[in-house]
Amino acid sequence: MLEELVSNESKVIFYKCLFQPADDGMEKNKICCCHLHKVISDSEIIVADDSDGSDGRTVLKKQECYILDIYNMNKVYRCNAYYISSSNEDGYCYYTARIVSPIQKVQRRRYQRYPCHSLFAYIVLEKTQVHDIINREWEDVKKSLSGIKGFKQEALSDISGGGLMFTSRQMIDKGEYLFCVLNFGEYNNKRAFPVICEVVYSGELANIKGIFDIRLKYAGITEQQREQVIHFGFWLERQGI
Repeated sequence: MLEELVSNESKVIFYKCLFQPADDGMEKNKICCCHLHKVISDSEIIVADDSDGSDGRTVLKKQECYILDIYNMNKVYRCNAYYISSSNEDGYCYYTARIVSPIQKVQRRRYQRYPCHSLFAYIVLEKTQVHDIINREWEDVKKSLSGIKGFKQEALSDISGGGLMFTSRQMIDKGEYLFCVLNFGEYNNKRAFPVICEVVYSGELANIKGIFDIRLKYAGITEQQREQVIHFGFWLERQGI
């Protein structure tokens, strides 16, 4: 299976196992960058470190668990692994590593995510409504939505300049559009902040039956709106939330 996901010369990065997978500050925990030399089995690989050694070879520890990111084309696969042994040949240092966790495809994010647990309201839109709302002023939108019933309330999990994440007891299909009204609380004196989002992922949590992980990306957002969201994220970080 692993051979079907990656190829020789795929970039492989070793990280210290000291951060959460969604943490965008992981670069500081990078140990070394190599390339895949050979897939021995689904649980064992050999990678080659082709650095010139001027700063000294990387020292991997046998009793330490590492996080490995394997890059193939535009995809990134992540797993945990232990270093087994090394050898030197033709100017390369070859590391053998044992994979000890499922290999998972990870999303490469452009924007940093911030934990956020504020309540927000949303309603599912018809696709014909999306273009109309995007091209109208917020005051006009408020008037047209004031009589609409069916807004639901949920708590966010996190927020970023690219989208939102929350959990819900209600399944929402991928590809649906939501009109979301965010509440930035003390950050902007509780003024409503409207955004339209597209559902890009919806799946049941592995450890909690009947609870769904819903991930959204903004649709039709202006750069000014995105900047406001990012500033809100910075504010959350400063508050230690």
